[in-house]
Amino acid sequence: MSAEPQKAVTAKSVTIDGFWYALVLNLIIGVSLVVAFCILRPMIKRVYSPRTYAIEEKKRVPPLRRNPFSWILPTLKTTDAEILLKTNLDSYMILRIIRFKMFFFAISTVLSLSILLPISITGTENNYDLMRLSAANINQGSNLFWIYLVYYTLSILLILFILFRECRNYVVLRQNSLIQSRYIEPQKAHTILVCGLRGKLSDEKHLNDIFSILPGNVKNITVNRDASELDTLVKKRDCIIQKLEVCLTNYVVDCKEHFSELSKQKGFFSKLFRSNQTITTIKPPELPTHRKFNFRKSLAFVSTEKVNTLLYFSEKLVKYNKLIREFQSTKVSTLKKKQSAFVTFTEQIAAHLAVQSIVNHQLLTVTPKLLDTDPSDVIWKNLDIRPYDRRIRNYISILITAFIVITWGSLSVLLTSLVNFDSIAKALDINTEKISFLRNINGFIAPLLIATLVSVLPYFLRFLLDLEGKLRYSDIEFEVCRRYYMFLAFTVFILPQIAASITGLLEILSELYDSPSLILPKINQILLLSNPFFITFVILKAFSVTSSYLVMVPSLFTRCVLPWIYAISPRQRYISEKPSTYDWATMIPQHFLIFLIGTTYAAIAPLINIFCFIYFLLIYVIYHYQFMYVFDDSTFSLGGSSFLCSIKQAFSSLYMVEIIWLLMMLANIKVNKSAIARVVLSLLVILITYTVDKNINKRMNPLFKYLPLSLAKSKYRTSKKLPLLQKLNSDFLTEYNLNSDSDEDISDTDSINTEDSVSLSESQLPSQKSQEENINYLYSGYTGVQPQSTSAVGSINLIDTSLLTETENSPTPAQNHPKISNVRDVHLDPKVSSKTYDKGNEKILYSPRLLPELEQKSFSHPALSADSYSLLWMPDDETGLCKEIITSLNNVGKGYFSIFTKGAYINKRNRVSIDFDFNFNEHLLGIETLAHEQQDENTKE
Repeated sequence: MSAEPQKAVTAKSVTIDGFWYALVLNLIIGVSLVVAFCILRPMIKRVYSPRTYAIEEKKRVPPLRRNPFSWILPTLKTTDAEILLKTNLDSYMILRIIRFKMFFFAISTVLSLSILLPISITGTENNYDLMRLSAANINQGSNLFWIYLVYYTLSILLILFILFRECRNYVVLRQNSLIQSRYIEPQKAHTILVCGLRGKLSDEKHLNDIFSILPGNVKNITVNRDASELDTLVKKRDCIIQKLEVCLTNYVVDCKEHFSELSKQKGFFSKLFRSNQTITTIKPPELPTHRKFNFRKSLAFVSTEKVNTLLYFSEKLVKYNKLIREFQSTKVSTLKKKQSAFVTFTEQIAAHLAVQSIVNHQLLTVTPKLLDTDPSDVIWKNLDIRPYDRRIRNYISILITAFIVITWGSLSVLLTSLVNFDSIAKALDINTEKISFLRNINGFIAPLLIATLVSVLPYFLRFLLDLEGKLRYSDIEFEVCRRYYMFLAFTVFILPQIAASITGLLEILSELYDSPSLILPKINQILLLSNPFFITFVILKAFSVTSSYLVMVPSLFTRCVLPWIYAISPRQRYISEKPSTYDWATMIPQHFLIFLIGTTYAAIAPLINIFCFIYFLLIYVIYHYQFMYVFDDSTFSLGGSSFLCSIKQAFSSLYMVEIIWLLMMLANIKVNKSAIARVVLSLLVILITYTVDKNINKRMNPLFKYLPLSLAKSKYRTSKKLPLLQKLNSDFLTEYNLNSDSDEDISDTDSINTEDSVSLSESQLPSQKSQEENINYLYSGYTGVQPQSTSAVGSINLIDTSLLTETENSPTPAQNHPKISNVRDVHLDPKVSSKTYDKGNEKILYSPRLLPELEQKSFSHPALSADSYSLLWMPDDETGLCKEIITSLNNVGKGYFSIFTKGAYINKRNRVSIDFDFNFNEHLLGIETLAHEQQDENTKE
């Protein structure tokens, strides 16, 4: 099937010896990394099993034994359904997609090695390298190529069938997730973010008049305001908190070391008890001091003053909290409104109808409209960008991205040419026999360099998308996922097929310029002769790269080495112990790159199937371990929307595969009469794929995103084809104390009776008044069903109070209420709430609250909902030597901060350790009461 190989492509050929070198070397690396993981796993729980202790109790998994290999059997026994129950729908759908690829390549391995490989070996082209095991060894006019084409066609049809089935199952799971979200995250499920509010559209009353036509009522409208000035104060305050907590922690360590030195003295304890002393009577070490710089207008422009560090930072903390409290009480209502708002409805279906509606008749107003927006996911600084400006930024970002892709592609060709030992030997006139060993590892070095190079690009893409004006961090991740895949397809899949060196690339371009008619034959030749490179690339990914995912080398540095240096205070230590985040936006494209390569060459090079199968098998097992024991699913909770990226990339891969096969058929159209039939068959495959793709987009895509009216009053969704939903719904009903006896679940074949299918109305959700008092909402602007707000933000009540009467007086049994998170029990400031997030380039680690997950979420700028009362966290002082300074600092910060000493202690290595079993909420209730009393006293004064 191949012509005489050209110089430009022979550089990509891999000898049989080179193939074995690459395989053995990658096996050695892979096994070594797995052994390293088995040794490190029991010793570094922070990296390899944080979900056994550092997350909320209901999501914790049983700890593994310290045996190096004790993780293997529990991981293999873990089912996909258990992953769904312990994590979320996104993790589960990623596993299903990985499993689909694994099964496909398992079938393809068996069939291709038993049918296609023998045909390739007996070909007549007499290749002596790895191409002898591929279709490149078949004569161009042979009818045997029909076998390869039929195999490719059946493979595509099988993939389409599985994708359609997965989409159908996802619809059921997604709808069930949307229904349950009204109980799990009621405010998020009932709220939309609208942008492009110009003129009177930014008026709360006008927005209420527009959205009040929808079912139920508009519960709340929050028009966002420019809080940059207040945000600066909050960040400075948080910086002071960080410094003060570090100083307090270091002083506790000094006290412990001081006591340890005294205890080593002979007769210390006998003297201590004989004199009836207590430990607290021992003189504590000196308090920390530092030099304060004073700037004056006199001749002595700069002077220094020695000050008490703890007292200095405490006074500054009081100062900033006073400024924040004063700003929130006097200036918030005067802040400039932005062109965006959060609209909260009493009915979930109203939110879904609102985002699908054309809200205003003017061009580019009230756009975009976003559903299921979490406050911690919002990029607040981008909310005021006008639609026209955002569109211009988008065009500029795409142009810059295209430039980066081309530049990166050129760089990858340059690097691979530099390590191409055949090209180097030819340029330096060196006998290749003298560098035979280097030539053998050529099949390992080039794929390794390309894999390393492409891993850096996502950082540039995130920066560009932030400048583009994306409204949510999740939107950035979705776009990174899309662009990164296209980059991988171009840099790793297309460019290496064109040439293995710059000189080869220039030769091909020059040849095509002189003879354009050679384009199709050249493409056919390139595709057939490129398979050895991709086989070695997949080998690298299957063994070395997958095992590196298991070891998590970057996490070892960021979560083990860096915290040892920088995580000093309990808050810093606590954050460093939290589970890491799964980087789905870069991992999904990498998996689909292997799928693209494997599907393209599944028939051409049968040998590639087994390594694609091994890759997805190992990834499937590794993800079972990491989703269960490592990754924090709360940072990767998109309601299953990541599946949409997978579907789009699956069809993008299929289109590329099909175009490649069509080009190969067109290149051989003059060979014999049956060549035309092969072209027709290739076109038919593209048509079938397009039909399935269009059918999914038209019929299923709305169901992927929105809740249908038929499910507006249902509590859960069932399907006979997904029995795991029964277990999922049972656990959900039990956890949220919901009664399913009188509920008609909506299954695939059930008729819908809206009168009988509801036993828990929307009025019984935790978004109603009885629970709003506990949640302490703060919204700037319109408040629908809440009582008149007394906060400084200036809420107004425009809804008839009769709407409240039905909710307040209607019977709502306690057992039918969803659980209220303990988050609401630790709210210190009765006026505002706060949040901490760690997303994108902006990171707030030092919240005034004690723990990040104890942050109450509010649909307003974080600065507007920042507490003006801070809680400092220092480790427990077992010696008692810090008691006096703690009392002194609490007196200084009365009404503005207090010190919390529980839940953390100094270990034997004089480092902070966190007691994750400590009940923080129980001990914080007393502090909350004290804080309120102190604030009341300050207000009276």
